Formats: sequence, C-alpha cells, structure tokens
Amino acid sequence: MAAYGWNVTPVMELRIPDSTPDAGNPDQIIHRIELEKRRRGAAPQYETRNLADWGANSPCRLVTQALEATWAARETLARPGHAIRSALIIWRRGWSPRSVAGDPSRMFETGWQDNIWHNRRTSFGEGVSLNLRRLRRTVVIAHRRTPTQHTRETHDTRYVLPDPRTHAEAALKISAGVADAIAAAYTTFHARASRIDSDPSRDTATTGCTGYHASPFSEPGESCWASFLACTACANAVVTPRHLPRLAYLHQALDQLRTVLEPEIWQQDWAAPVQRLHDLISGPHFTSTEWDDALRQITAIDRDRVNQLLRRSFDS
Repeated sequence: MAAYGWNVTPVMELRIPDSTPDAGNPDQIIHRIELEKRRRGAAPQYETRNLADWGANSPCRLVTQALEATWAARETLARPGHAIRSALIIWRRGWSPRSVAGDPSRMFETGWQDNIWHNRRTSFGEGVSLNLRRLRRTVVIAHRRTPTQHTRETHDTRYVLPDPRTHAEAALKISAGVADAIAAAYTTFHARASRIDSDPSRDTATTGCTGYHASPFSEPGESCWASFLACTACANAVVTPRHLPRLAYLHQALDQLRTVLEPEIWQQDWAAPVQRLHDLISGPHFTSTEWDDALRQITAIDRDRVNQLLRRSFDS
C-alpha cells in the first residue's frame, strides 16, 4: 500500500503472483499480480500489474519478501488440501485456540485483527500507530499524484480537492494568475480612440477622461489616484486627434529615457506605458501620417505637461 497506493481490501485478498526471471536480466524478478476491486463492478474490477524486483531498494522487493516469509504456511496448508494455499497474506477478524483444529490456517494469522483491517487503523503502543486510510491517501496524493484503482473523477473530487495542500497550492497559483492578469491588462491599451473631439475641460495630462470618479484603479465613487501614465490602460480614457501631439512627444521622450536608465528600473517604471503607446501608434486608429504631423504640432504646453509627467510632478 505504501509503495503502490492500493486499497486495503485488494491487498487483503492478494493471491500469490506468477513470478518469473526477467528474460533480459536474470537478476531481476517480474511478479505478475492480479488485483480485484469489487466496488468497480463486473467489467473493470480486475486488473493486472507486472512489477519488477530489481534489488534491495526496489518497492517490489516487499512482494518477494512476503512470498519468502509466507511460503512455509502455504506449504503446510497444502497438505490438508486447503485452498488458502494460494493466498499471499492470511488474516482473520478474530479467533480462538480451539478453532485451529477446524481451520489450520489460523495458526498463521498475523495478529492484525478487526481493528486494523475493518477500521483501517491500529496502535502499536509507545505513540506508534498506523492508519491505512491515511497511508493510502498520502501515497495517492503526495507521491503517485495519479489515479490509483479509481477513476480520474474520483481522484480529483475525493482525493485532490479536499486535500489542504491542494488549497494552499491553488491559492498561490490563483494569486499568481491574478497578478499576471493585472500585469497583462496594465500593459494593454484600453483607452477608446475616437475621431470626435472630447471636452477639453476633462483632459488629463495625456488623454481625455469620461469617468474620473469611476476609475478601475480606485474604489467606486472615489477620485482616480492613478498616474496619468496609466490613462491609456483605462477604459474611461478617450484619445482624439487633439491628443496625438502630446502622446507622440511622450512616446519619443520615453524612448530617449530608456537609453539612460538601468534595465531593471526601465522595466519596472516605464515599460508598460511605452508598450501601450506603441500599441496605439501601430494600431488602426490613426494613420502614420497623422502621427508624423503630430510631432510637428507639439506646443510648449504639450512639452511642459510631458516633462512634468516624466518628473512625476503630478504624483500625489
């Protein structure tokens, strides 16, 4: 069970396997083990495993040792003609010395009675105990990590999903996924491009704004606290031809800034705004001629606003 994650009942009912030397490696023994799990129904309840005993550290060495430890019992029981001769492990849920005469197999009981086979747990004293259900669950979830004598649906719903480790790992993956989604959204151009002019009184340092108190960067109803560099990542922003000179100059200034900054600082502070501007300039909203003309139409006010933005003068 600890090696292969098999259920308790199939382990209790194991029959001696067909054991043959490996044709390609005479020092290796192949045990052909037949498993039966009756809860699966008639068709899928039987399966066969070929397990290799390739040395002392082999998990299948347990099978070889069980065969060696129990052969004398099987040979003894073979003389009275008991069918139990084919069993790998002999067990009972209780016995008395008087019953040995009627059933000689009771001479070879393991001593593990109803408390371990039926209840799947027992105590050996001195704080040492064994819980077969927990042992199998640990093997299946933490070590094998694949369906073992059950379907994929059972594996996911009965083993993986209830496990606290799954919850902890999922929380980390979900957090990482949310962070990636936020980062992707922040580097993507979300502003609305329009040929219709917007209200100049609602302009920011980069674009027009249609929702100053409905910002995705702030709590609902509160004023937007985001940098004006983030306006192109906001669905409330609108870019019209009137905004092109300032944005063209900002794009040019950021490209020049990149040459004098450390790559780590550039990536952290400026890479996302530049990517959004690149998406806007290379997109279908405005022609390359319009962007070239915009650079020639830059005013002193445009330059001043962009320079203040790069100096973070607008940051609160």
